[in-house]
Amino acid sequence: MDQVHADAAGVKLWGGNKDGLWRMISRDEVVEGLVRGIERRSDMVVLPGQNTLIAKAPGLFRKTAERFGFRPADVIEAVVLAERKTVGL
Repeated sequence: MDQVHADAAGVKLWGGNKDGLWRMISRDEVVEGLVRGIERRSDMVVLPGQNTLIAKAPGLFRKTAERFGFRPADVIEAVVLAERKTVGL
């Protein structure tokens, strides 16, 4: 994620991962969640937990999650930024 945050296209697309559906969580939170899932013999571990419903019913929520998580205008701008970087502009 350091490379994503160092790239203008990545920042535009992911918004810094500070909040919302795609917010980053700490490595410690990931490890704790995975250990808890293993100890409970969970069929699925979703981190952060707020995304559990989306993860369990992807067909129902995928388009909505993508629409809120990746606005079309942001995707287009991220592509333009990435192309500029590729051609050295």
